[in-house]
Amino acid sequence: MNHLKESYHLLATFKQPNHLYLASHSNDYHYFWIRDAVYMSLPYLDKDCPTFTDTMRAILDVFLRYEWKIDIHTSQRPQAMYEYIHARYCPDGFEIHEQEWGHAQHDMIGAFLFAIGTGMYKYKKNIFRNERDHNIVQKLVLYLMCCRYWEDEDNGMWKKTEKFMLVALVHA
Repeated sequence: MNHLKESYHLLATFKQPNHLYLASHSNDYHYFWIRDAVYMSLPYLDKDCPTFTDTMRAILDVFLRYEWKIDIHTSQRPQAMYEYIHARYCPDGFEIHEQEWGHAQHDMIGAFLFAIGTGMYKYKKNIFRNERDHNIVQKLVLYLMCCRYWEDEDNGMWKKTEKFMLVALVHA
């Protein structure tokens, strides 16, 4: 087996039936991260298979599950860490509440918006299933604007404490 095939095989071992990717096979660390799912689906972006689209739709479903939270923070800036859109979830896509964690990870939302935009406009992927999908993406843009992501403290990748980071914003 060549290295590329081995890499695709390895990626497939992390993919769950709901099209989200686990961060680890460990029994001690069994989480799904939005950022990981975005990056793990990118190798399929230019492939003629449903993997990229299925993963983007699964992430849309997570955001739709928490649309009420996104709605609040399209007009009211989050004040506490738990008010931000979470970056890490249980494998079923539900938020993890038992740990305090730095959830201000705007780069994760920027990566998702970039993937959606690239998939739809460059690779002509039909990601939106309906108007709700389109609307939640628009709300994510409004959420980032309300957070004032360009000046908001951001935990970023691998960080549990706040720091200043800029993220790329793709208008979907």
